Amino acid sequence: PASAGEIYDAFKPTLLASLTGQPALVLPESAAIPCGLQLVGKRLGDPLLLPTARRISDTLTGGTPS
Repeated sequence: PASAGEIYDAFKPTLLASLTGQPALVLPESAAIPCGLQLVGKRLGDPLLLPTARRISDTLTGGTPS
């Protein structure tokens, strides 16, 4: 089981956005993405943020945009 500190560390990149009610996500560093990328949307902007993140991820990794 993860400790409280490990759980906090996992959510640290999006903590401020979570406190303000904004949707946020992190595309982690990978072979296709040389550095991590954090996306933050406007409050209640999940319907726009999630497809945008998918398109960015597909573009960077050579996946098929849906």
